[in-house]
Amino acid sequence: MDSNDQRRTQDLFEQHGRFVFRVVRRLGAPARDVEDLTQEVFIVAHRLMGSFDGESPKGWLFRIATRVVADYRRRASTRREVLGHAGPEEATKSVDGQERALWSTQIRAALDDALDTLSDDERAIFLLHELEELPMRECVALIGCPQQTGYSRAKTARGKMQRYLSAYSKIATSLELRQVV
Repeated sequence: MDSNDQRRTQDLFEQHGRFVFRVVRRLGAPARDVEDLTQEVFIVAHRLMGSFDGESPKGWLFRIATRVVADYRRRASTRREVLGHAGPEEATKSVDGQERALWSTQIRAALDDALDTLSDDERAIFLLHELEELPMRECVALIGCPQQTGYSRAKTARGKMQRYLSAYSKIATSLELRQVV
């Protein structure tokens, strides 16, 4: 390992670590393993640093993250591990803080469940275009599909997400009303 590669990997982590963390989480990794898988992405990136041309670091890291999470999910299904949600996050000491933490956890879980309804192709385009707000031309370049296909996948994914989250919202509203009555 040469020190130049170490420095480049460190720079990549400093500039894109949060992006990779979000991508790993949104690709369906359980909350308890996101940090480890994010680290694994950068370990792989470090190993491949010699072949990295410096162009589109987000795209390069996205492709690595996609493979790392896919391998993780494959290993988990082989072990027959159930990929679920981690327990609730630690809440602050105040009741308001606890309620906020609980709602935040539930909303994140609903988003994760909604993302699980998407195909891998739909999920990738939705993640990059809708959640990371990258321009479509950059998204399709990262994924390697025609621009019209990217728009089609984004539209399909948006529809699925809206339907799922709309149903979740109706259930949540119903439960809130029952608690008040």
